[in-house]
Amino acid sequence: APGGATLPGMGERVFLVAANNGNHLLDPGATLRGLGASRIAKVFDNGGVTRRRGIDLSQTAPDDMNHGTAVLSIVAGGWRGFSRYTSVAPDADLLLADPYGSGNSLSQSLIWSLDNGADVVIHEYTHIAGEYFDGSSNQEAMISAAHQQGVVQVLPAGNLNRGRKHAHLTLAPGAGATLPLSQPTGVDAATADVTLVWQGDSNLLAAALTTPTGGAGNRYVVPAGATTTTTADGHTVASGRFFSSRGTGRVDIHLLRTPLASGTWTLAVTNTHTSPLTLTAFVQDNRTAFVGGFEWGAFRNPASSVVWPATADAGIVVGSYSTRGFSAGLDPVTVGGLSAFSGQGPRVDGQALMDVTAPSNYDIVAALDRTVTGAWGQYRWFSGTSGAAPHIGGAVALLRQARPDLNAIEIEAALRAGARRDSFTGLNTNEQWGDGKMDLAGAEYQ
Repeated sequence: APGGATLPGMGERVFLVAANNGNHLLDPGATLRGLGASRIAKVFDNGGVTRRRGIDLSQTAPDDMNHGTAVLSIVAGGWRGFSRYTSVAPDADLLLADPYGSGNSLSQSLIWSLDNGADVVIHEYTHIAGEYFDGSSNQEAMISAAHQQGVVQVLPAGNLNRGRKHAHLTLAPGAGATLPLSQPTGVDAATADVTLVWQGDSNLLAAALTTPTGGAGNRYVVPAGATTTTTADGHTVASGRFFSSRGTGRVDIHLLRTPLASGTWTLAVTNTHTSPLTLTAFVQDNRTAFVGGFEWGAFRNPASSVVWPATADAGIVVGSYSTRGFSAGLDPVTVGGLSAFSGQGPRVDGQALMDVTAPSNYDIVAALDRTVTGAWGQYRWFSGTSGAAPHIGGAVALLRQARPDLNAIEIEAALRAGARRDSFTGLNTNEQWGDGKMDLAGAEYQ
């Protein structure tokens, strides 16, 4: 049989036990409910292997991060008339490419999606260091080209505003500032990366980083070229200066020690130019994601916090808002209010970014991977702009079904024109909400 004698190809019908006692076992008196086949049509699996529904889909590597499972369940999970929860577009066919778990690159994953007939691509990954954040990278260019050529690209704005992985400030000519950078005790990150970006030549900003130990031997001055050194307290520090094709200057600083010192590091920066310089700073480490670990201790500002690759020239950039007022004990929020973590524009070069928002403030029910729970049909609360983006992806799928003649730009315009505006969003397009809250029923198209 396709997929092997004991491994279904997942093209067969799926049967679920409808047991009154709720144990989901086929006991005497229980009945079977017949569903359809898997919603996943193909997977770009480990080593570039394509798994196909009805052939070898069940041999797909498990979702160890349990992220893709949650996202896809929001797009097309559940069965109408049977499941407790259903999705935005429950009859959509799904393609899955996991560049983190499979070893396939981001560009390979996007090309595979396009080659396999994707109508909409949801980009659930990011870098928060080592990028220009100005649309100039190859991946951003590929995303923009795909959107402009007709395949809708949906881009989560990111969750940088809950923590302090992002700082934003303006330096007057000749002025300097001190940015404290701290790692709490017990995090024990072994690597950290700092990225500073601004508009202008890569040598306009002077920068020096001092470890928590202090002293001249633990102060690293970023030179004009690339270099690596070891501080007196044993940290390897490497840096480089870069300049993008769009006029963005950038400094990257890489830190290495096991573990890196806890406490407060100090980054001193000076604008050596005769004009004001607007600086955006990012930091990431190998132990934490959008919050915790290495964080900036000053210049908290949500501006220009949209993460790569949502900084591409084209695509639908999605923020998050609350529908239930849940905070998970972290970020108090009013029902209908913008999520505290939701990324905001503009881009570092001043271009507007935000397009629309959708629900996902600790209040979205999403599927758990069976390899995590050991059982079918388990759910969890999901959050972040990662949960908002599949709402837009599902909405795009429905618009594609209703109006297959519309191209990506027209679909984006329809969603933006139909977005709801209220006392939270304001009446005008802005860099917190874009055009407002997704309202598929109100989508306006010609």
